[in-house]
Amino acid sequence: MTARKAPLGVFVGICLLAVGSTHTGPAAQTTLPPPAPQGPMPETSPCMVRIPREQIPADLPQPVREKIEALYSLSPVAREGAARGLSADNAAAVPAIPFLIETLADESPVPRPLISSNPNPTSPAEGAARSLGYLGQLALPAVIGALDGDRPAVVGHAAQIIGGWAGMIRSAEETKQDPAKWYVLAPTRDDLQAAVPVLLKRLRDGDAPVRKWAAWCLGALRAPEAVEPLLQALRDPDDRVRQQAALVLGRGQEPRALAPLLAQLKDPAPYARMGAAWALGDLGEARAVEPLIAALQDPDENVARMAAGSLAKLQDPRAVEPLIEMLRDPRPVARYAAAYALRELGDKRAVEPLLATLADPDADVRSQVTLALGCLGDPRALKPVLGMLKDPVGQVRGTAARALALLGDKSVIPDLQLLLQDPDDGVKAAAQAALKELEGT
Repeated sequence: MTARKAPLGVFVGICLLAVGSTHTGPAAQTTLPPPAPQGPMPETSPCMVRIPREQIPADLPQPVREKIEALYSLSPVAREGAARGLSADNAAAVPAIPFLIETLADESPVPRPLISSNPNPTSPAEGAARSLGYLGQLALPAVIGALDGDRPAVVGHAAQIIGGWAGMIRSAEETKQDPAKWYVLAPTRDDLQAAVPVLLKRLRDGDAPVRKWAAWCLGALRAPEAVEPLLQALRDPDDRVRQQAALVLGRGQEPRALAPLLAQLKDPAPYARMGAAWALGDLGEARAVEPLIAALQDPDENVARMAAGSLAKLQDPRAVEPLIEMLRDPRPVARYAAAYALRELGDKRAVEPLLATLADPDADVRSQVTLALGCLGDPRALKPVLGMLKDPVGQVRGTAARALALLGDKSVIPDLQLLLQDPDDGVKAAAQAALKELEGT
């Protein structure tokens, strides 16, 4: 059986969501990615496969056997390449599944290709997770079994694989497509339910990272029987577990979570407050507006950022004046979040305060304020935004070009044509896009 692999970018992307951030605006990095390692990466490191090498089946196709043997290499680059390469062997790679499961524990850093936009390194574990994801139904029993393993890294990657499958199924359903048309080995929603009892057990595990991944995966599966255990997880002794439980309950729009999430806004741990602040926006409950307004003053800038993002989601006009006040916060992250939220709320009361913030010393803030003024579409912003084409930072000049296109006044076309000579390629591209929109070509 040959797998159709192109659409599995959806699967890989959803798996990566679990590790780091893909949100734009103030919600970015609700789960913080690991920092990129400092200094040179090790050229050698021990493999993590505990299966004796002599147990590699002798009758395997040569390409598969060679890749399994490479999983024992002292070179993490060779191990990562072999783990990732097994995805090309389809059903012939089934005998490699136990070895790939073991490799999920191998998080030795490996540089990504130069064409990758991800600054963090990959690893043999990530390559193994990718191949197991491609194997789909063929790997499902082993991946569910790995959830019950004794190594937290293996449990975490197994949870990401299952969550990636669940996300792929959900994406197919939302676009009214059959997942099997994307990928013939795709598990079904019913197939994935076999993971729920194991995950519920791991939610009570003694290892905090295991509990965190169990909570995340239960949220990805949207298992109704997990709601009560997840509500209990809001009282977990580990702040990252409380954060993850909050995020999952918010995404599931669980009404019983409102009171405990409001209480979690006062949790002593910033990560737990971050999770609560973001989850309350997902709940869509108006009773959260005033507590979230109060959270704009949280001493942790990331909690304040999440609160602003949630107020943007709730679209309640009570938030406008507090967010305008937040434009004067001494923390750049908070000012950026305020500009983003005011942009999303679309209330013209924000125009003059935003104009006053165009001179902010932080380039990211200036860029977000400029974009907000373009989105609000008020003619008072035309001349000040035009002046931002001369900002010393290319990012701001490019955003100004985009904002001018949003404002829709064709009188700025000559100024945008001059911007085509900008030394920054990104700015030139933004000017070209703005001219195309304004000229209607």
